[in-house]
Amino acid sequence: MVNASHHLKIMRNTELVTVERDGRFMIYALVGATMKGTRLELAHTSGAKVVLPLE
Repeated sequence: MVNASHHLKIMRNTELVTVERDGRFMIYALVGATMKGTRLELAHTSGAKVVLPLE
């Protein structure tokens, strides 16, 4: 679990994810993520964009 926490911290610091506390749980959400049909599109303010097919 240490690796996951470390990577999530890096993603939070680079504003790729947001985090919200729900009791003892942390809920992470991808910033700039949208669903378009069967694709997940991730866009960053830097202009970087990733498209993932979900089929």
